[in-house]
Amino acid sequence: MSYGQRGCRIPCESVEYTVTKSLMGRNACRSPAESGCIVYVFFDRNRIREEKEYRLMDASAIVSATGGSLGLFLGFSFYGSAVYVGQAITQLYKKAVN
Repeated sequence: MSYGQRGCRIPCESVEYTVTKSLMGRNACRSPAESGCIVYVFFDRNRIREEKEYRLMDASAIVSATGGSLGLFLGFSFYGSAVYVGQAITQLYKKAVN
C-alpha cells in the first residue's frame, strides 16, 4: 500500500479544484422564503490537465528481475573464472611437457 505525506492511503483516482471567490452579484440568492441560490461557475483555463499513474512492477516482479540479472552476471563471472583457470592449467601443462 502506498501512503501520502499525511499518512493517508493514496487514492487510485483524485480530482482537485482550486476555488476563487468572486462576488459578481450581491443578490445572487433568492428571497429567504424560496430555497436555493444561483451559482455561477467559471474556470480559469479551457484545458484540463490529467495525470495518470501506473504501477509497472509489483514486489514479485522486482524480485524476479533482480534475481534474473544477478544470475546472469554471476553466470558470466563463473564462466570467466573457468576460462581463466582452464588457460592457466593449459599453460602449466605446456611448461611441464617441454
